[in-house]
Amino acid sequence: MFGWIRFPHDNPNRKLNASFALFGLGFTILGIYLATGLLGSKTTGTYNALSLMSGLAPPAHYNFFRPEGKVNDEGETRYASLTKCANNFDCFHDYYEGLAYAKQKTNRFCLTSPAMDVSIAEKRKSISG
Repeated sequence: MFGWIRFPHDNPNRKLNASFALFGLGFTILGIYLATGLLGSKTTGTYNALSLMSGLAPPAHYNFFRPEGKVNDEGETRYASLTKCANNFDCFHDYYEGLAYAKQKTNRFCLTSPAMDVSIAEKRKSISG
């Protein structure tokens, strides 16, 4: 890109054009920016999420090297489907266990999967009586 590597058929006296220099400088800056995303963050325990790449790259919580979140012993024995998800949220794979946990702890819950075995309308009927 900058003419540092030359092959036998290249002209040894060729000067670097300004447009090629700007193009190469832009890719060098992009490479440095992407390399900073590989550095670890002590606050999240995973890679730094680059804001310019947020729409292209997968979220940092899908990191293969990230350690799994720990579920406390009381929750693990009481709720079989309790796991840790992205951003260290408590996730349940069973609707009724998640609902019981939400009523006990916070009285708030969030449904994140539209593909449940029973529709949400049926759940509301069974909850309200």
